[in-house]
Amino acid sequence: MTYCKRCGVRLCDGGESCVLCGSRTQPVPGEAFSDYPVLRYSNRMRSLIRLLALLSVVIVSLSLYIDYRFDSDTIWSFIVLGATIYGWTAFSTRKSLRNYGLMIFIQLIAISLLGYVIDISTGNHGWMLNYCLPFMIIAAQGIIVSMLIVRPMLFRDFLLYEWLIGIMGILSILLMVFDITRVRWPYITVCIYSVLLLVGTSLLADRKTKNELVKRFHI
Repeated sequence: MTYCKRCGVRLCDGGESCVLCGSRTQPVPGEAFSDYPVLRYSNRMRSLIRLLALLSVVIVSLSLYIDYRFDSDTIWSFIVLGATIYGWTAFSTRKSLRNYGLMIFIQLIAISLLGYVIDISTGNHGWMLNYCLPFMIIAAQGIIVSMLIVRPMLFRDFLLYEWLIGIMGILSILLMVFDITRVRWPYITVCIYSVLLLVGTSLLADRKTKNELVKRFHI
């Protein structure tokens, strides 16, 4: 790393002349340039993460003890464990998920699994598969469509996940076909809704976007 006295700038590439004024630069002793950023984590953040990890272990262990000690129709340990895994997954991926479409898709999958675990743990009443899942798919597609309208410059990025969730909505009718769920109207609704959105977004997509999607799906 070099330094220009006249301009007061530092050159990471170690150039011998300043890019601003052309003056000869001087080396900066004890400093070197790295191709990768140095990540620094404060001790406070590390302590907080350790504390949360300890609390998670204590809460899950306590729920296991409650299930062992007391007879109940609700398996509390499954609920607590599922919620803990979901919380840590959301916390650990909060910075890596910069694509909102991908974030919505992952949240849809994670919340659906968590809801199914809660439903099974509380007696398997079927409310998750019968009602929550289809309307969560509709809600996820509605959120992405709203983002497409608000931020049309990201149409190509959002469209991929709109189609993935739309295909999921169409395939969800198989739960009704194979008699996994006996409540039919929510799945008929989400199937029709998904088909209409897929057709609408396909008509709005330009040729470049369609070619990009063909490359991603290898079709």
